Amino acid sequence: MGFFIKDGARIWCGDLRWKQYPRKPSFRTIRRDALAMDMTHFVRTAQLPNRIGYLRLDQQRDKIHPDSLLLSVADHFGAQYFGEYEVGPDQHWLIATDDAGIPLLGSDGIYTSAEIDAVRTSFAGHTFTREGILSEDEFATLQKALPAAPIALRSISLRPYYITASAVLVSVLVVLQVARIVQQHRMEAVRLAAQKSLNHTTRPFKPPPPIAPADWVGTCLRAAHSFPVFARGWTLGHWECLDHGLTVTWQRSGGTLASAPAGEIQDSGNTVASHILLGVPPADPALPAPTLDERQFLAFIQKAGATLTVGKPSSGAARKGAGGPVPVLSASFTWQTDPQAIPWNQFRGLHVMQIARVVSASTGSGSKDTSTGGYQIQVMLDSSADPSSRHTGP
Repeated sequence: MGFFIKDGARIWCGDLRWKQYPRKPSFRTIRRDALAMDMTHFVRTAQLPNRIGYLRLDQQRDKIHPDSLLLSVADHFGAQYFGEYEVGPDQHWLIATDDAGIPLLGSDGIYTSAEIDAVRTSFAGHTFTREGILSEDEFATLQKALPAAPIALRSISLRPYYITASAVLVSVLVVLQVARIVQQHRMEAVRLAAQKSLNHTTRPFKPPPPIAPADWVGTCLRAAHSFPVFARGWTLGHWECLDHGLTVTWQRSGGTLASAPAGEIQDSGNTVASHILLGVPPADPALPAPTLDERQFLAFIQKAGATLTVGKPSSGAARKGAGGPVPVLSASFTWQTDPQAIPWNQFRGLHVMQIARVVSASTGSGSKDTSTGGYQIQVMLDSSADPSSRHTGP
């Protein structure tokens, strides 16, 4: 896999197998994946920070310095572009870019005429405003106008690392041999000093900073609404905020796992669940103390027309009060408008446990969420909470 086209002083490189990673992969991960795909080299670029391109090279091409055809065409034509270039007999090179001009997974591949329709179907969830279907001669002419996009071909061989490690190891052994005798004399003194310091060091427990319920709700909604409804042939079907995490569930709607968002694969490859950590800021110390109780919260929800389900948590939670155990109530309801319209911080003893929503959208609505089912919200209410105490989140 991998082809090279010489154009004057430049050499174009294409037909790399690109793989998307949730974060910047280590060399160990890259080497493992390359061996699994029977590849010898890889490419890492600043334009695609979480993608690695893999290819197989012989020793004669190991030292060349090519330009990436994929990155150059994407830079030249920009966003929402689909290109199909003839690079040889019944060989067509494809590229497709998203709304930001980033090449979609599946680009930079070589396909036969019999495979073109299937590849086009994989991009069905994306809109292209420009298309370029070029013959081999037209493609040769285009190469003259393309900007430079140099890439470095890196080998997965461990030989350079072994040489460097051997030199470092020799140096380290010399230093260790010199330091060993001195270290033995000091070891006991350092151990005794450390033990003495540990015995006199107090480590008071520091509870986690309080979180205002409104801040938790706002952080959850901003994170959930940051995801598009459609992404490379996958549709956002459901999201849920629980504790300090957000889980977004994607359903396959024309795409493949190659273009799926990062996450846990479920339902035989038709569902992907992405897990995101919510960074909720601590409560503002100047935030006024809550003045309303649990009954007033339930009344607020009833007045808005929402149907409440109130009961005790399944664990039978209770808090000790001056007159004995005080039960903690749980309440769940469906909220049809923006949850941030609820004055969460005004109610004492209120803990927002969970917010979830089923997303319903069609291709006719673009990336707009047209859900009508509302937000499923679950809270806990502690009637014995101190009115002057700080707000707390989950």
